Amino acid sequence: MGRKTGRSPAADTPKLSGSTLTRNQNSPARTVGSDGAQKCERECAACDGVTDMINLLPCKTCDSFYHPSCVNMLTDVFHTLSEILPDIGWVCNGCIDTISVKRKSLSCEMDDMSGTIQQLQHQISSLSKKFDELSVSTKNSQFTSVGLPASYH
Repeated sequence: MGRKTGRSPAADTPKLSGSTLTRNQNSPARTVGSDGAQKCERECAACDGVTDMINLLPCKTCDSFYHPSCVNMLTDVFHTLSEILPDIGWVCNGCIDTISVKRKSLSCEMDDMSGTIQQLQHQISSLSKKFDELSVSTKNSQFTSVGLPASYH
């Protein structure tokens, strides 16, 4: 169900019978049907079929579009979800896989950082203890056996 790559520009040109097609590189194809109504069409990233956008699932992560049947979604489920999809969004399987890999990588990095932070905290604690010991030792060396500062002798 991955996105196809390496296609020629001719493969990106939809073939529609009975309508006029205009397409901008970054926008959906606009067709004018025999009834004169204008429709926005997109290509399904799974099967390359061109369909009216209202019948496609838009991925909110990669901006690809899919037929519900190409992602194993029942038509009834699609029609129920289509009312709320603009608000909640939908993510295709390819993006879910990419997100999972990135999340796993970030989790490993966070574990590594957590270990490094613990080591640094231990080093700080050890240095703080040594500093305190040096401070006490320095204060004690300023006094003679009678308890007066060395400058008074």
